[in-house]
Amino acid sequence: MQVCEYVNEQVPYEYQVNLCRQEQRTRTVQVCEYVNEQVPYEYQVTLCRPEQRTRTHKVCEYVNEQVPYEYQVNLCREEQRTRTVRVCEYVNEPQQRTVEFCVMVPKYETLTRQVCEYQCVPRQRTEKFTVNVPCTVQREFDVQVCRMVPQTITCQVPVRVCDPGPAAVPQGPAPAPAPQPETAPPPTEDVVKQEVALRD
Repeated sequence: MQVCEYVNEQVPYEYQVNLCRQEQRTRTVQVCEYVNEQVPYEYQVTLCRPEQRTRTHKVCEYVNEQVPYEYQVNLCREEQRTRTVRVCEYVNEPQQRTVEFCVMVPKYETLTRQVCEYQCVPRQRTEKFTVNVPCTVQREFDVQVCRMVPQTITCQVPVRVCDPGPAAVPQGPAPAPAPQPETAPPPTEDVVKQEVALRD
């Protein structure tokens, strides 16, 4: 299968460009100046004054009066009448008619069509990606350390005295017992966690 690839190529070509430049020109313009001037003139003024006048006019008064009059009234009464009315009755009658209809007949045809098939073409390309590389870093932490400090303690121990013999040494103050080494306290939970973290 033929594969088309597009290749970008730069082709030089010439084109026209319009460049604008600034240019100063002068012209003479007529300017109108307005001058204020006071001109006296005469005008008429109409003054109104109030005046009282009287007049006589006729007034109509309405008087209610009852006047009898006669009028006709139409009274309606019921009356029965008969009439003959034609009525249509529908009767079923069998009839035949011819109706044209279309029948679909199957027809087999052979058609040739162009089909595109895709084939996988292996290609190699180089991609850049980021990889995390482990590295060793030294860091300093403040760790609590318990150290053993030597301390001398004086204890009074009762001594059992036996009967002195002929070569017995005269009794005197009992010698002080030898100091026993102080046992270190058990490590606390914080120290154990810190030691485990340092090992990790």
